[in-house]
Amino acid sequence: MSARASRAVAACALGALSLLALLAFVHVAGRARLGAVDLSRAPVADVGPALAAKLARLDSDLLFTYAVSSEASMPRELRGVADTVVRLLRSIEAAGAGRVRVQILDPDADAASPAYLAGLGLAPFRARALQLDAEVERSVWSSLRIAYGAHGATTVRAVTPEVLGGLESLILAHVEGLEKPRRPRVALAAPPAYRGLRKSLRALADLEECDFDTAATVPASADLLFWIDPGSSDARHVDALRALVDRGGAALVAGSALRAGYSGAGVRFERSEFPPALLRELGLAALDAIALDTGSKSSPVLLRSIGADQDFRALGPQPNGTLLFAAPTSFEPVPARLTELGFVATALASSSGSTRLRPFEDAELSDADLRDPGRAARAPRLPLLELLAPDRLADPWRGSIVVAAASTPFRDEALRQESSASEALVAVLVRSLASSERIAIEAAGVPRPARIPSLSPGAQSAWRTAIALAIPALLAVRFLAKSRRTAPRGSRRNAFPLRAIAAGLALLALARATTGVLDADVTPDRRNGLAAETRAILAHPDPVRVDLVLSAAGDRTSRRIRETVASFAAASPALEVVRVSTSDLRAEELSALARDGVLPLGTIDERGTPRFASVVLRAAGRAETLSFPDADSAEHVEFRLAAAIARLRGAPKPRIAVAAGAPRLTPAEALEFQKHGLFAPGGGDVFGEARARLEANDFAVLELDPEKPDVPARVDALLCFQPRRDAEPLIQAIAAHLARGGRALLAAQHFDVRSRRTYDSGMALALWPQPQFADVDRVYFPTIGIELVRDLVLDELHGTDEVATQVESRPGRFEIVRERAASPLFVRAVAEGFDPASPILRGISELGLPSPSRLRWDADELARHGITARALVSTSAGAAALAWTGGNLPADLSPATGKALGVAPLAAVFEGTFPPPAGTGRLVLVGCSGMFRDGELSAPGRDNAQFLLNATGWLALPADLAAILARRSVAPSFGLLEARAHVLWRMFVVGAGPAALIAYLALRARRAA
Repeated sequence: MSARASRAVAACALGALSLLALLAFVHVAGRARLGAVDLSRAPVADVGPALAAKLARLDSDLLFTYAVSSEASMPRELRGVADTVVRLLRSIEAAGAGRVRVQILDPDADAASPAYLAGLGLAPFRARALQLDAEVERSVWSSLRIAYGAHGATTVRAVTPEVLGGLESLILAHVEGLEKPRRPRVALAAPPAYRGLRKSLRALADLEECDFDTAATVPASADLLFWIDPGSSDARHVDALRALVDRGGAALVAGSALRAGYSGAGVRFERSEFPPALLRELGLAALDAIALDTGSKSSPVLLRSIGADQDFRALGPQPNGTLLFAAPTSFEPVPARLTELGFVATALASSSGSTRLRPFEDAELSDADLRDPGRAARAPRLPLLELLAPDRLADPWRGSIVVAAASTPFRDEALRQESSASEALVAVLVRSLASSERIAIEAAGVPRPARIPSLSPGAQSAWRTAIALAIPALLAVRFLAKSRRTAPRGSRRNAFPLRAIAAGLALLALARATTGVLDADVTPDRRNGLAAETRAILAHPDPVRVDLVLSAAGDRTSRRIRETVASFAAASPALEVVRVSTSDLRAEELSALARDGVLPLGTIDERGTPRFASVVLRAAGRAETLSFPDADSAEHVEFRLAAAIARLRGAPKPRIAVAAGAPRLTPAEALEFQKHGLFAPGGGDVFGEARARLEANDFAVLELDPEKPDVPARVDALLCFQPRRDAEPLIQAIAAHLARGGRALLAAQHFDVRSRRTYDSGMALALWPQPQFADVDRVYFPTIGIELVRDLVLDELHGTDEVATQVESRPGRFEIVRERAASPLFVRAVAEGFDPASPILRGISELGLPSPSRLRWDADELARHGITARALVSTSAGAAALAWTGGNLPADLSPATGKALGVAPLAAVFEGTFPPPAGTGRLVLVGCSGMFRDGELSAPGRDNAQFLLNATGWLALPADLAAILARRSVAPSFGLLEARAHVLWRMFVVGAGPAALIAYLALRARRAA
């Protein structure tokens, strides 16, 4: 090696080492600085002119109390927040001319501080941190109280980085609100007949009338919009609602898509002017069905939500009475849309357990027809009042939207009834959605980042191509430049790189413009092509016509449908594909297609045009219509098309019976509410997303009453989610179904972890396992050797989950705050804990099981009954069991707290002759129902939804269709790694690139020498 080359290599190595040393020094120095910040000596800066003017006119002393954890204990995302806040508070103190005092308290420094701060209305909150690449949970303080003499006090519950940018404006708004409190300002868009609502609102707020239907404009001064009986909706209305929420305001949207008219012969149902597309834009999907209460003594069209079916803890106090909804809209949350909007859906009021759904009929029905249970399918507890709110920690500035399934609670007759809680409902909504805290947030006027408009499909393709080819293009330019410098003048070799690059670009453009011509599937399992089972179905010679009904504005969903249909057509000469152009159709024709089920009820895009994607398959006089309202519905487009073709040839639609328990408080919790004269909050349907996922993939779902289950003989599978005491009727129904050769999935767990902060504990975070009373360990299953073990499973391989935290707002009164928590109770299951031979686990990378119960079985006892068992999903080797007998869980909860288990099964498959034997039954027993709850199925990074589909398909579908349903590409998940392995992998990932570059330079220098 030459001296010049040696010097180059040495310089590169020295530079790399210097960079590493600098990074290490910055890290260590940053840690030392963060641990040594003296918050009492924070530097002083100037405050804004508006706040300075307000401080000069104070008529009372202003006291700021900032409770904050030590900087060293803060997660990385919160480090530096305290320094910034204290600097601002010291600046305000300096500008206050002796009328402003600031006290900074570390609650961890004094055992009595948390109780004192709790009395002031301050509380800690959860924060997540990374420790050796694993998420851990910390309870931290960063809360601010503003007390303004005799004017009162207010709080900023969580001062996070999201709040810092507008904290000074927020403080000013709070001070002005305390000095001159004002009433909420409510804009009302309602027909003139709502006189009682106007009277109630005037007693609570300053009322301003507006014509939102026509103008699509919310008054700039309004804190809250009441939009009653919407008659139209387009992109202007959606944009106006979004603008209102983005500036901190809130809205109530109340109306029904149905109109019920009473006559002597019965009830006539008609569609109202309420736009179902509006619900879709808000994250809810309207069902084209009539909701009936067959247990009603007055009219089945009038649905009641009694106090036991309501839970207003996410807003505050309960209305504590009955709410009436006439002919309400049946809707369900759309998780993908809610995630896109940044909302979390919470049911405030639900229907009773006697609710049934009947397909919409534009006809007159007699009272006997309406009450006939055979004419309608049992429905879950339908949401009648739904809260759509952002995560207050992640997005504290935005407001909320409440959707009412009917406007009945706000009509004059409901407000006049003494037995109705409508008057209390209006008060709760105004005082919660337009509280002084929300008014201050809105007055602060913190601008939100501008929304980036979505790109057209052509622009998306152009940007994707530019990004993908940017680096190859730069390398090609450098290669050409070097070739021109080194090649002799006039040499033909100069033209070869240009020709090669041009040919490559032409090949890429041709591959992009064509489908199926230049496609090549090089995956080991041929995952990108059609499945062998699909090709076998397409080999049938009977002709099938496929009509593509796609909106003009193409998107990823439409493109995927087109490509899959093209692959079907290429594999089957008997398939005829017809593209139905809807751009020339009139609105009436589109509405007719929607009524016929060819188009969904629809969504609207940012330009106000409808979006839709449907496929109609026809053969031998039969037709199958598949609707794809969103990207999730197109994930299994190959399966849905193949299954539809199979149904056209006589295969029946799989029928699934579902029995799901509703959440309930324990007797001890209910007693606390009763002591204060309140109805105990009751839970609504929490497994609606599971049913929606099955229905979206063309399973026929039949809802059963878990208290009085009547399982039809001709169902392909029975799914039971979280039976609750008295669960014996449901468990006996499962046993009878298995005994006659049926197939079932049972998901149950003994405990559902809750967290709470109470005055008695000084607002310290405490985890409490809420008993679920599943009774699986009491009835039937122990007699055949199957046990759902009654203890808590802790696993070193764990993740995070969203939990409901009960915060004691005042003695005996609790509010619900949703927080993200990290705990060994939230078990992660990955491939190393899967049965590799099970078809149920194909296409699954990782499962999230919140607070699961483990399974145990007696193999000899099962064999005596002719039943075999095999574990399906298991914990990692670092699992432990904790016997819980009552009280809160230890603060330092970890697998070391319990008894080591090793690998323990959390789900298993049992097959054989269940007693009394009449056929070969098949049972999938899962020790966790929480993994199928709303929100868990759509949580990112886990495949719970696919597990549900795979398990249901394995139970109810033919083997070929079940295999098609399980086909999907997933990224592998890492299992349990020791701390040393984490560090070594991190060093490898960080250092591999620089090491490879140094090795390349050294090799090049050696060759040059």
